[in-house]
Amino acid sequence: MVNEVLAALAALKQDERLGALITVIDGPDMGSAVVLDRATGQITGDGSPWLDEDVISDANDLMDREESRALVYGERRVFIDTIAPSPVMLIFGAGHIAQPLSIFAR
Repeated sequence: MVNEVLAALAALKQDERLGALITVIDGPDMGSAVVLDRATGQITGDGSPWLDEDVISDANDLMDREESRALVYGERRVFIDTIAPSPVMLIFGAGHIAQPLSIFAR
């Protein structure tokens, strides 16, 4: 199961897709994690019984804002880590400012 979660995370990063890693950090099922792919709605990992509509709704709200946060649901503290695509930077010109700026942008 851990391999499935890691593979789903790697796919999100490689394909530059928006998603979230949702992990129970305190309480029952501590260490349990799932990956939510925003584009497909696919959930990878075993989130039962703690993964409910409230957690998914909050994850979608945090993904909209590209924020990560720890939230409490009953006995469980859950960390929702938004995985966002890398921002795009467009640099116009090739002068003395643009060249070093392109190095920092990587």
